[in-house]
Amino acid sequence: TGFAGQVSLGHAAFLAVGAYTVAIGGGTYGLPIWLTLPLAGVVATIIGLAIGPFALRLEGLYLAIVTIGLLFLVEQGLRNGLAVAYGKDYLNVPMPLGFGVRDGGLGLFRRATELGGLTVRPDHKIYGLFVALTGAVVWIGRNIGRSNLGRAMMSVRDRDLAAAALGVDPARTKLIAFGVSSFLAG
Repeated sequence: TGFAGQVSLGHAAFLAVGAYTVAIGGGTYGLPIWLTLPLAGVVATIIGLAIGPFALRLEGLYLAIVTIGLLFLVEQGLRNGLAVAYGKDYLNVPMPLGFGVRDGGLGLFRRATELGGLTVRPDHKIYGLFVALTGAVVWIGRNIGRSNLGRAMMSVRDRDLAAAALGVDPARTKLIAFGVSSFLAG
C-alpha cells in the first residue's frame, strides 16, 4: 500500500509501459539504456497521472479493482499497438549502452568481458545494473519517507480528515504518491 495507503494491484501495467518504452526507444530508435530508463519512468508517470484523478475518488477494494482494469487495458493497448506498428506482438531488443562502446567493454551486455584477468559474464553485468537500480530506488524511497511529502503521505494514509485539518491536501498528496509510484514502477 505504500506511504499513502493506496492499494494498487495494477502496477504491472506501469512496469509494462516502462519495459516497452525502453524496448522501442532502444530497439527502434537506438537510444542508450541510460536515456531510455528515465524516459520509461516519465511515460509511466504520464499514464499514472492520467489515471490518478479517477483513482482519487476511490479507496480500498474499489481502487484495487480499477487498477486491475488498468492492467488489462494497458495489456490490450500494447499488444494491439505492437501488432499494428510492427506486425507482431513482441519485440526483440538490443541493449546499447550509448557511450560509443559497441564491440566490447562493460557496455556490451551480450558478451563476456575481460577486466584484469577477471571474466565478467553478461548475466553478471545485467545483475550489477539491476543492483544499482534497486539501490537507487531504495535510496529514493527512504528519502521520500523522511521528507515533508512522505510525512504528508503517511498522515493521509492514517486519516484523511485529520491530515486535511492539519493543512495537508489529501487529493494532491494521493496524486503525487500515485505519480511517484508509477515512475518507479516504470
